[in-house]
Amino acid sequence: MEQNQRYGFTLIELSIVLVIIGLIIGGILIGRDLIEVARVRQQITQIEKYNTAVHTFRLKYGFLPGDIPDPTASEMGFGQRGPYPGEGDGNGLIEGVNIENGAGSCNGCTSGLYLAAGENGLLWSDLGAASLISFPVNLYASYGPAYAAVAAWSGVGLDQWDPKAVIGQGNYVYAYSNNGINYFGISAIDYFLGGNSNQVDAEPGLTPQQAYAIDSKIDDGMPQTGRVNTLYITSGDQLWYAGANTNNNGVGANGPVPGTAANASALTCYDNGGNAANPMQYSIASAGNNMNCALSFQFQ
Repeated sequence: MEQNQRYGFTLIELSIVLVIIGLIIGGILIGRDLIEVARVRQQITQIEKYNTAVHTFRLKYGFLPGDIPDPTASEMGFGQRGPYPGEGDGNGLIEGVNIENGAGSCNGCTSGLYLAAGENGLLWSDLGAASLISFPVNLYASYGPAYAAVAAWSGVGLDQWDPKAVIGQGNYVYAYSNNGINYFGISAIDYFLGGNSNQVDAEPGLTPQQAYAIDSKIDDGMPQTGRVNTLYITSGDQLWYAGANTNNNGVGANGPVPGTAANASALTCYDNGGNAANPMQYSIASAGNNMNCALSFQFQ
């Protein structure tokens, strides 16, 4: 007489299935980590490429790209420059110029923190004209010598003024100067401010983990020391970016400066555990994957 038999999984079979599932999950996580490592490496390579291009340009032409004055620029085959400082003045700093003509404006005022008109855009155009980088727009032909200016609010795309950062996430690479130091900056630029077109509306575009990985590979891994810092430009100011923009208006507040106390949270880019005697460190434990950081790199 036949008996009905029920067969289930043995412990060995269940163990094999669990091992396979674990291997699949582990492979996915490892793959994701490898992709992130590659993105960080590509971002570092982009900044290194731009630094090399600027250095090569200066050795060949005797000026920083974008900073060559006329008539030298024209004699070297670059586009004619504008009439104001910050449009090619040879002072060794990458600066911009105010192009507003309305009431209360300062037409022709110059600042290294003006990003939407002047040498900060011409830098990329000069490097492209010298075949040191690939940049799609000839700013001289597009905008003429009067200001060499562009503003996204007037219909021109951001990627026609500054190159996109290869790490993505809405980030752009821009050039500027402050306190006599030239920088490349990385942050998420939304648009140039329509009411004052020399300025940008920017937000954090990097996580603390990404910022730390970039900083530690090419500098000291500390957010407020060395040649790589958590600085960015928004609304005409150079600010320490200490956390996410909770106002959602692209205008951030200045973060804690060195020597002050800063507590870690899910919204911070860096902190010192609330102890002013401690140096600031990236908030990896509390906000490692939150979009809270921006970076600036001193020219090499």
